[in-house]
Amino acid sequence: MFQRTHLRLTLLNSLVFFVLISLLGTALYSYMHARLYKDVDASLMHIAEREANYDRPWEKDVPFFRDPRVFIVFWNEKGEIIDLGHDATIFTQTPIEKPKQLNKLYDMKIENFYFRTIAFQMDTEFGKIDQVLIIV
Repeated sequence: MFQRTHLRLTLLNSLVFFVLISLLGTALYSYMHARLYKDVDASLMHIAEREANYDRPWEKDVPFFRDPRVFIVFWNEKGEIIDLGHDATIFTQTPIEKPKQLNKLYDMKIENFYFRTIAFQMDTEFGKIDQVLIIV
């Protein structure tokens, strides 16, 4: 009888410990995830708003005072990359797919890495251009 009670209390204590550790881990993960994504998303949205209001984003001689972690990639209507934008030469050897989602923050996988991304479309004198902002 004593062994049975001892076993039951051990299982109950293990279950309570498992639940408490799981709750603590979930709370910590949620806090860190929200905190990290909040700052990155704010940077992307700020730059996306500024880029959308600019008439000719493909001109390289225009000084941009922006976050150096953000790279801009331009696509034409046919799905071909027009330009890799300012300082985006790290993506020259890597195939990047045309964005499937517009005006929405999402994670993009390039090779074995994930990047926080937003894509939007602009009407220009050359036709419609898709822009993708990638944060590294």
